Amino acid sequence: MDLGPLNICEEMTILHGGFLLAEQLFRPKALAELTKSDWERVGQPIVEALREISSVTACSQPFAWKKKALILTAFPALRFMEEHSPNPSTTFLVSCLKETVWTKFSTPKEEKQFLELLSCLLSPVKPQGIPVAALLEPDEVLKEFVLPFLMLDVKEVDLSLRIFTQTLEANACLEEYWLQTCSPFPLIFSLCQLLDCFSKYWQLPKEKRCLSLDGKDLVIHILQLLYEIVLDNAETFSPDTWIKSLSWLHRKLEQLDWTVGLRLKNFFEGHFKCEVPATLFEICKLSEDEWTSQAHPGYGPGTGLLAWMECCCISSSISEQMLSLLVVDVGNPEEVKLFSKGFLVALVQVMPWCSTREWQYLHQLTRRLLEKQLLHVPYSLEYIQFVPLLNLKPLAQELQLSVLLLRAFQFLCSQSCRNWLPMEGWNHVVKLLCSSLTNLLDSVRLIQSVGPWAQGQEQDLTQEALFFYTQVFCHVLHIMAMLHKEVCEPLYVLALEILTCYETLCKTNPSISALLQKVNEQRFLKSIAENISPEERRQTLLHKINNF
Repeated sequence: MDLGPLNICEEMTILHGGFLLAEQLFRPKALAELTKSDWERVGQPIVEALREISSVTACSQPFAWKKKALILTAFPALRFMEEHSPNPSTTFLVSCLKETVWTKFSTPKEEKQFLELLSCLLSPVKPQGIPVAALLEPDEVLKEFVLPFLMLDVKEVDLSLRIFTQTLEANACLEEYWLQTCSPFPLIFSLCQLLDCFSKYWQLPKEKRCLSLDGKDLVIHILQLLYEIVLDNAETFSPDTWIKSLSWLHRKLEQLDWTVGLRLKNFFEGHFKCEVPATLFEICKLSEDEWTSQAHPGYGPGTGLLAWMECCCISSSISEQMLSLLVVDVGNPEEVKLFSKGFLVALVQVMPWCSTREWQYLHQLTRRLLEKQLLHVPYSLEYIQFVPLLNLKPLAQELQLSVLLLRAFQFLCSQSCRNWLPMEGWNHVVKLLCSSLTNLLDSVRLIQSVGPWAQGQEQDLTQEALFFYTQVFCHVLHIMAMLHKEVCEPLYVLALEILTCYETLCKTNPSISALLQKVNEQRFLKSIAENISPEERRQTLLHKINNF
């Protein structure tokens, strides 16, 4: 009579009992010493279960792989070393995983399930009444599935970094300092080498870029996690070994881009000064107790602002420090104007190589510069039919940021810069642009709804917000007209969103004067949208405007 499938505890009990019986039968032989016939009779079923759990087919079945992973953790003897393995220090389990599934993933789902499988084998959940043991050690995972793949041109680099993160975060609080067995300083340097590749990212052939530019944020996160764990366990090193290890790492970093070493500022604190291009000292009051100048190729006269902006991309704390050390005389209009021009040039040079997180730091930095009136962004009348009698001061910063981004793209699309980037590079800068403009839309919605200047006043900021939407819509379409059509889809979607914001806000103001203004703005927006190609996008935009 079929009693249905066994539950997890029943299956584990049966398999565990069978395995204990096998150990009794072959005692005092070690599992690794079983003869071929012995292994075929008793060990082979376990091998098949292991191969099934490791296979891509099994991983695609929801929860089946997880169930079998839990079963396997009841057999600690599976950690035996294979006598005739090419790598005698590799356990049978790791060999099986590498042979059957590693490098053979075809979908993100399979990669995610493999990550969860490793997590189960590293930290098994103990069912009631069944003894279980970890079949993988964290240092073993790093050596087998991470270290050999920390290169930008290796297909598995993204998955290896996620395994690295998962392993560090799950085992950071272990009482035993397990990282010591992985040679932590060379491990830090391997991450720094990977980070260095991003400084020349768009110069590399496409096949050498197996990690997206946003993967840089993950590398930085792991590097920070890693050096914090090493710092927390500094007492496990002898003082002499610690100083020698720091000196070795500092020496090795001299081969890499200077910004990589600056990311380890806290790690080297008290031992080595921060090495930066000499031109940075021209625009910043840097303490010689903490900073030292070095000659760096590509940082000649006039590049101090470029080096300053690259520092600001590293972290919010360094960005704030750089801002406080910046030397610009706000009372001198010519100096502010010169700084503003230099800022735009540096922004264009830095933006294409920014990850999403780095671009967020730059976005916040630009806001702070506008607040301090260190950055001058004149607002032109190129997209204004009539001078509006509005209070634009609450939205001045948002309007200036939108204009600054337009100017940056005019620069990027100019004859001197348009060949800098491959098509993937243009896709990346468009993504960064859309993230900033979306941030501005959110900011204006917030200001318009809860701004302190509207409290206690009858007049709200509806007209000002409508004016902002028309301006940003024009800026977006202007940028679209300059770019390759293949990279404009995110901007087109954003333009539709801006029109939706405009339409939604219009409905809150049904007055006669507002109606007249809407008719005029509708004609104006149509005249701008008529210059967009291809035809399909143009017609969709015009249709949406006509339906206001």
